[in-house]
Amino acid sequence: MFRVVIYCCLLGLIKLQGMNVARSEEPPTAIATTVDGSDSVGKLNEWTTEAVSLRQPSQVVKFPVNELLRVEFEDSRKAPTAAGMTLELVDGSRIPVSRFEVTERMATVETLLATSPLSIPTEQIRFVEFPNENISKESWLPTWQSKDFTGDVLVIVKKDSAEMNFLSGVINNITSTEINFGWEGDTIPVKRSKVAAITYYHAIRKQQAVPICWLNLAQGYRLPAVEIVREAGELRITTPMGIALQIPLGAIQTADYSVGKLTYLSDLKPIREDWTPLIELPTLDSHVKRLGVPRRDTSFEGSPLTLSWPRVGDGDSSVLQAYRKGLAMRSRTESEYRLPRGMRRFVAIAGIDPETLAQGNVTLVVEADGETLFESTIAGNQPPVPIDVEIAGKRLMKVYVDYGSNLDLGDRLHLVEARFVK
Repeated sequence: MFRVVIYCCLLGLIKLQGMNVARSEEPPTAIATTVDGSDSVGKLNEWTTEAVSLRQPSQVVKFPVNELLRVEFEDSRKAPTAAGMTLELVDGSRIPVSRFEVTERMATVETLLATSPLSIPTEQIRFVEFPNENISKESWLPTWQSKDFTGDVLVIVKKDSAEMNFLSGVINNITSTEINFGWEGDTIPVKRSKVAAITYYHAIRKQQAVPICWLNLAQGYRLPAVEIVREAGELRITTPMGIALQIPLGAIQTADYSVGKLTYLSDLKPIREDWTPLIELPTLDSHVKRLGVPRRDTSFEGSPLTLSWPRVGDGDSSVLQAYRKGLAMRSRTESEYRLPRGMRRFVAIAGIDPETLAQGNVTLVVEADGETLFESTIAGNQPPVPIDVEIAGKRLMKVYVDYGSNLDLGDRLHLVEARFVK
């Protein structure tokens, strides 16, 4: 009975925090994406540290974590407005906080993700953001990151304005109303109502356990997990720092298992990127030149990247498929990338933008350290072409899109799900 009362209180806190999450015995619908790029849909069956399984109409499909890239929940695609305080730990955990106090470098933290207060050493805390209608994290965080502070920091908000000051010193005890702050040899009591955030200085960072996945919550919070156990309508996790938390399944948007397994080409900054139009442009016409440079994770029209595939059993019709990641490229484009360490293969699918299928025709070349790994004509009247080449031991890769038989007519290539994998 006591556990039921606690859990009901927890749900009440969740609603108060704007997460709009209700506990449900009905398993949520999930989409599991594996390292080969394929998606599987089903009701969540089990979720452990070792695997995730989905129940489909005719079978239960189990995915070991080493084969997973991502698990996305259809019922959690919403982003409610955050409320209250936010705590970020040195392991990257971002959690909602309803109470934060410090005594002798030990923080007492109450969060809707734990049924009892947490005790966290301040050496494990990166920053705490307090609610303030004039200042958001996006206002102070870039400034704080760009400065070379050698102590703890108070982000002080000037009264009735969006201006702020950064005071570097020593953060001592913190109560519900006051921060005891050591500054220039003096000890100053500072009202919490004047503080937008506090940050703790860490000269040495201890090595953390590597998480098996990152949980992205509907509130915008993010949690690394080294251990996972599903119990009814919630997920119990342990973070790399050993903190135990309970998350309602309805609050989870995605579980990211991709860390260390792959790197998307569109997430890398090319070390060189040149677009040469068919007709030479004036040297200073930079605006026109920008029209031809590759687009990342979007088409040249600003819409999602798509490819046209022949419909199974009907060669005269086709179906469009959208992709989350990739590049849109025009002829003649040459992009060069430094290859991520430890990756063995480059995998992608190449096809013409469905908007220009009738004219689209390009030559695509992929080279690594001067060796041609892939070369093919990509044409709109042909199905998309899969790419899977070995890059182990290579350092530099070049992607070259050249004019095809129609010169620059419809020469818009979509290189989708382009990624480096181990």
